[in-house]
Amino acid sequence: MLVSFGRSGSSFTSDIIAHHPDVFYTFEPLSFMPEWRLIEEKFGPNHLNMSYLGNFSKRVIGSYLSCSFDQDTLVALTNHHNRMTNSTKKLAECLSTQRSSIVYIKCYLQFIEKCQSHRMTFVKTIRFHVKSAHDLMVRFPKLKL
Repeated sequence: MLVSFGRSGSSFTSDIIAHHPDVFYTFEPLSFMPEWRLIEEKFGPNHLNMSYLGNFSKRVIGSYLSCSFDQDTLVALTNHHNRMTNSTKKLAECLSTQRSSIVYIKCYLQFIEKCQSHRMTFVKTIRFHVKSAHDLMVRFPKLKL
């Protein structure tokens, strides 16, 4: 997992890592959360409600790391950044079309299968506090930050 704040070259570094065929890459999985943007715009990044946003962001990132989404974290799959990576592009294209629920379920299952077929899941995010990573590192002992 690559966590960054500001313009640090993290997207470039992530693109290099993502090109390895064993890597399932997720770019900015938390950017769909409007609360982040609204709170940051109004109060700055240090005033985020970490009790809610921090816990939910850990659940979303945990869903990507485990290739398993629950009813609440499924909303993360609608993130517009999913169009930007080979790992998530097919799902994003499917969800952006007006199809039946059956087709959406099929796309979701293909996405999960693709995620699980890779040896490594890589998440790049700028919307995640490093101290929140501790819980994920306990849950996923092989997680590297």
